[in-house]
Order: sequence, then C-alpha cells, then structure tokens
Amino acid sequence: IPNFSIVGGARENRISLKAGFKQAGIANNSSAMLGLSAQFSRNPETNRRAIHIDITPSHFTNATQQWKLYSRGIDIDSTHISIRDLRIARPDQQLVIDGVASRERSDSIRLTLRNFDISPLSEIIKRWGYNVGGVSNGYATVKSALRNPEIEAHIDLDSLDVNGIVAPPQELMSNWDFEANRARVIIRDRRSQDTVIRGYYQPQGNRYWAQARMRRVDVDLISPFLKGIISDVEGSANIFAEVRG
Repeated sequence: IPNFSIVGGARENRISLKAGFKQAGIANNSSAMLGLSAQFSRNPETNRRAIHIDITPSHFTNATQQWKLYSRGIDIDSTHISIRDLRIARPDQQLVIDGVASRERSDSIRLTLRNFDISPLSEIIKRWGYNVGGVSNGYATVKSALRNPEIEAHIDLDSLDVNGIVAPPQELMSNWDFEANRARVIIRDRRSQDTVIRGYYQPQGNRYWAQARMRRVDVDLISPFLKGIISDVEGSANIFAEVRG
C-alpha cells in the first residue's frame, strides 16, 4: 500500500500545496512529489476570475528513472489557459508544453518531445494487455484549442517495443484538412515507407475513422484481442481493420 502525504495552507487568496506518495516493493518501487502554489485574483477591467499557478520543485521516480516537473507559470481564466514552459524532464529527455489554449485562431499550444521515453504509457494501456517502450521526438500543435481546434503533428518513434517484440521505427503525421474541417492522421513505417494506419479525427462532434493495414505481424501482438476466442497461436498474420465513431 503506498504511503501518501499532503501538506497545505491558504491565506489571502493564495493556496500552497505539497502532495507526495511512496511505494516500495520488489516489483514496484516508485515515489512522487508535487508542489504548487495558486494565487486567485479578479481582472479589474473584465471582472473575470483568474488563477496563477506556480509549480515548486516536483518529481516522479520509478525503479530506474526520475523525471522532474517544473514551469515558468500557468495562468487560467474563463477565456484562455496560458502555459509557460511546462517541462517533464530528465537529463537525456524532455516533454515541453508551451503556449495559449483559447478560442482564438491566433493562439496555439505546442507539445514538444525530445528523446522522450513512452514507457509510462504502459500504465494506461496495460489493462488491454500491452506494455510499450520506445523513444519519441517531434511536436504537436493545437490552434484554437478551446473551440473547433486545428491539429498538426509530426512525431517519430524509435526503439519501439510492444510486449517484448521489437517494431520498426514509425512516424506519426497529422495535418489539418481545411475543406473537411478535420485532422488527417497517418502512421508510417519509416523503413519500408508503408502506411500502417490512416484516418482522421474531427474535434467538432468527436468523430473519427481509422484504417489499419499491417503485413506479417507477429500474432503475439494481437493475442490480447483473441483471449477467450483462440489460444496457443503462433506465427504471423496480415491484418486489415477499420474503426469509426
């Protein structure tokens, strides 16, 4: 059972909070500390309430790695969210979020990945029977993030490992289709230049479609979907699938 601790205080429209946990064990040795302070105010011209957040030195540590979290400030009101240089980093990798999320086309928020390890994603998808590892580099930009957003991205994935099976390097590309008002998405094998997945995502209405074509895929990669149907299958398969919603 993890040990949790929370310390905080409030005074004159300011709140300070420090929260942490620590879990020790043979299979899982991790800890985290998140500290922040929030200043509440009201804009004298617009009368809108606003919050300014500062992140004090924070970190997340697992059995092998430690990430530090810091930012130059986050400002929030009813019209926008401004994030200045929010970083999750260790000496050899960084995830950076910077920009403004609002309803205006002139405002954009950008995610930048620099040698960033994607293995923490396993905590999200392991319920479906998958563990992933790899290194990501690239960016994703969202304009007008709070109303009819436009999405553009180019992310490279290297040293990709899914359930212990090494996959070729991939690239994820997305650009905005102005005529259809949606983001086109393509995932491509960088070695063969084969398109593995193509599709689109339309934020307005939350609509999506994706088509996957994969050749000579190790069936161990699809075995989580086959539980209760077939078992003890070996070899490779060609896959064609579509999802929409």
